[in-house]
Amino acid sequence: MLVTPLLNEAQLYVLNLLRNQQMESLVFHNYAHTLQVVQAAFDLAIHQNIAAVRQETLLLAAWFHDTGYCITYQGHEAESQKIAASFLQKRHYREEQVETVLHCINATKVTQAPQNLLEEIIRDADLFHLSAPGYDTALQNLRQEWQLYLGKSASDYDWLIENLSFLNKHQYHTIYAKEHWQAGKLKNIEWLENSIFHLLG
Repeated sequence: MLVTPLLNEAQLYVLNLLRNQQMESLVFHNYAHTLQVVQAAFDLAIHQNIAAVRQETLLLAAWFHDTGYCITYQGHEAESQKIAASFLQKRHYREEQVETVLHCINATKVTQAPQNLLEEIIRDADLFHLSAPGYDTALQNLRQEWQLYLGKSASDYDWLIENLSFLNKHQYHTIYAKEHWQAGKLKNIEWLENSIFHLLG
């Protein structure tokens, strides 16, 4: 993992934000998820030959991308951008790099198409869990969060169908994720299909 004084400071800052009492009910979008996204972003950056100075910018975006949840659940990306901008500007981070961080955070919106390689990396990293062995637990945590914050209550069948549709439509953007993460995602698609089959049986 890339280590710089600013990244260390960002990690501690985000840790304090995401581990306060107000955030305890976020069982999916929590510090563990953020840490997973940071690690996935770094792994992709290495395999995509991203220079160290750009790695720092990317990882700053990864650290801050979900901090807006401490302000609001829906539309949290805009709040994450404000928190990141305030943190970085107080530390005299170069303005063009601040803008890159903010664009990367915006690229984590599901409705937003990544515009460059850094944005593709953070978008893929944010959805790394789709290909991970712990996908079933992540899905359970996300369901719990949506019930609490969005009032979204669905039957087991509808929930599985919705997520199967999402995984079938989803595509990774970076070459490395396509080559190395797709197989894990296909296993999770198979798990969803089997879960639906057993539910109907």
